[in-house]
Amino acid sequence: MEVKNLYPFVFTIIVTGIILGVAVITFYNFGHAVKDSTVLLNESVTMTAGAGTTANDDVTAIAGVSNLTGEVFQNTNMDNGSINFTLGGNIEVATELNEAVLLVNYTYLRDTAGTDMVDNMETAITPIATTWIPLIVTIAALAIVLLLVIRSFGAHGRK
Repeated sequence: MEVKNLYPFVFTIIVTGIILGVAVITFYNFGHAVKDSTVLLNESVTMTAGAGTTANDDVTAIAGVSNLTGEVFQNTNMDNGSINFTLGGNIEVATELNEAVLLVNYTYLRDTAGTDMVDNMETAITPIATTWIPLIVTIAALAIVLLLVIRSFGAHGRK
C-alpha cells in the first residue's frame, strides 16, 4: 500500500465514524421522544440530610410532598426553593421538610417498547465505534509501517 492509496481508506473510516455518531444521536433523540408521561402517586422516598432519590429518572414535575400521616408540605408550586428536583430523580428539601420518609407525587417520562428498542440498537452499535473502528485503524497503521520496513530492507538488499 502506498501513501497515495491511503486517502480512500482514511476517508472511508472517517465517514463510517461520522455516520455511526449521527445514528447514535438520532436513536437517542428518537428514544427520548417516544417516552410516555406518567404520574406516580405516593412513592415513599427516604430522605437523608434533606436529600432523597425517586425510583424513576426523567422526573419532569413534582406535584406534592407529604409525610406518612398525610400532612402536605407543598402542593403544585415547587419553584419556591423548598423542594428542588433533577431529571435523575434526586430530590432536595429544605431543613424543615427533612423527615425520614416522605410520600412524593411526581410526573416522569416512562420508557416504552420503542425506547427499549432504541436502547438495544444503541447497545449494538456502541462496540463498533469503541472497539472495531480503532482496531481497524491500528491494524492498518501497523500494516503500513510493516510495509515500509520491508521495502526499506528490500531496497538495501539489492545493492
